[in-house]
Amino acid sequence: RWFDWQYYSNDATLSKAIKSSIKTNINEYIKAVFDSNSLNKLDPNNLLVGYEVHGVDIIAAEANSVTTNLIDVSNVISITVSGLQPNTQIGRYYHFLDASNKVLLTSDIGLATEKTISVPAGAVWFRMSLKQRNPNPLDISTAQIEYGNSKTNYVDFSQGDIVGLQEIGRAH
Repeated sequence: RWFDWQYYSNDATLSKAIKSSIKTNINEYIKAVFDSNSLNKLDPNNLLVGYEVHGVDIIAAEANSVTTNLIDVSNVISITVSGLQPNTQIGRYYHFLDASNKVLLTSDIGLATEKTISVPAGAVWFRMSLKQRNPNPLDISTAQIEYGNSKTNYVDFSQGDIVGLQEIGRAH
């Protein structure tokens, strides 16, 4: 519930403008990170379109790229990525972050469309470029990111609880 800020500013007009701006613009700056109730941790409705995981530990604006939102990997030993569309322009980068969103490891899967990746100690979040510098339309109809070291049959993402928030448009 949004409370008026008049108590703090003593200016009802300013308070109304601030509240309206926050409500209108919050989704441009922050995205909720949802867990999944299924094996597939890739949320197709919560992607960073126009961004890539860059090889120098940042998220960078790139028109022909699409990146996953953060995926919770706390207490996970490995993850398996499968069903990705071909990306012949560049190897797709991914990175792992700790609880303070500090990058622990950045690497790439080359031109592969599936790969099992070991989760480094202390990692809480995982993010990867699903499509990187690729002008073709995004196709994640069979893409899956799951816990474990083996690929299973594709299942749809099933939205669970919010497990975090991700800032948008900020290189971390």
